[in-house]
This record gives sequence, structure tokens and C-alpha cells, in this order.
Amino acid sequence: MKKIILWITLSRILFGPLLFITIISELFLISLLLIVISGISDFLDGFLARKLNLTSDLGRVLDPIADKILICFSLIAITILLKSFFIAFLSAIIIAREILISGLREFNSYI
Repeated sequence: MKKIILWITLSRILFGPLLFITIISELFLISLLLIVISGISDFLDGFLARKLNLTSDLGRVLDPIADKILICFSLIAITILLKSFFIAFLSAIIIAREILISGLREFNSYI
């Protein structure tokens, strides 16, 4: 069961590039479906890991990474699709914040 939970997390990492491709290709219904599946799988892997007490260090690391990959790929794709400097600026701020927060969490875990 632990491997199934890990595969659910890994599937979200793979959905990032797929989401990018579907947004760029203007396949918005498929993009929406990927986002919904990603959200459900994010809830499901966390719920199962806690409920069955099958948390792992790898899962603790990969889960936030999967979320950040989805966010970054979708923001970059939307920026490219809309060709807007304003959207690009806002996306850069959001991505920079994600990286900064991840770095601070990592730094604080060593203290």
C-alpha cells in the first residue's frame, strides 16, 4: 500500500508537464480534468498515508515538490499562452515565493 501512495504522488509530478502541454495546446477541458485529478490525488495520498499510518520521508519530500511542479508548469504555460508581461511578472513573483518558502522550510529543518 505504501508504494501505491508513492505512485499517486509521482503521478502528480508527471501531470505537471502534461498540464503544460494541454494548456499550450489550448485543450482546456483536458487541463481542467488534470487539475481535478491532481487535486483528488493530493487529498487521497495524504488521507491514505495518515489514515493507514504509512507516511515516509520520501513522501514528505515529494508531496510539496509535486504541488510546486504543478503550480510552476501551469503558471508558465498560462504566461506563454496569454503573452502578457503583467501575467509573466505575477507568475515570476509566485514562483519566487514558492522557491523562497521551500528554502526557508529546508533551512529551518536543519536548525
